[in-house]
Amino acid sequence: MDDSTLKNRRRFLESVSVGGAMLLAGCTDQLSLGESDLSNSQNGSQEGTTEATGDAAVIAALDREAIQKEQAAIQKDVQNGDMNRTEARTKMVELQEKYVTQAIDSLTGTLQETDGVTVGKTYQSLAAVTVEGDAGAILSVLDSDNVNALVSVADVEAQVKRQQTQA
Repeated sequence: MDDSTLKNRRRFLESVSVGGAMLLAGCTDQLSLGESDLSNSQNGSQEGTTEATGDAAVIAALDREAIQKEQAAIQKDVQNGDMNRTEARTKMVELQEKYVTQAIDSLTGTLQETDGVTVGKTYQSLAAVTVEGDAGAILSVLDSDNVNALVSVADVEAQVKRQQTQA
């Protein structure tokens, strides 16, 4: 297999694994974000040339192995009677917040180092950051280990609205 096939395969497996971790953490509503690609691109004109520019949202890649390890430890504590279910839920929420914060920090650093990409709004609850800039530059961030998916801003905003109506 060539490098691009291996990279695409790795991205697919990562997203499946992250989905499993999110299921374990009780975050299934976030999984619908990966259903679409960069669809909010638009054409702009600069100095007589036409370049594709747009905005998108980037979903941060979480350290799924570390999350699963800590979740297993929490589940073991519940089974051993060292922790009740309420405490376990609280620990799981804290665990998710910790790893999402770390992932967003890493992602934001990567995005800020990418020429042609401007970091926008952060959606902590979705582990997402909006970006603007040259379409090629935005797509180039997919090569980063800090990126799980690239989705449209509309998908992120729709998910936020769903969360707000459920709260």
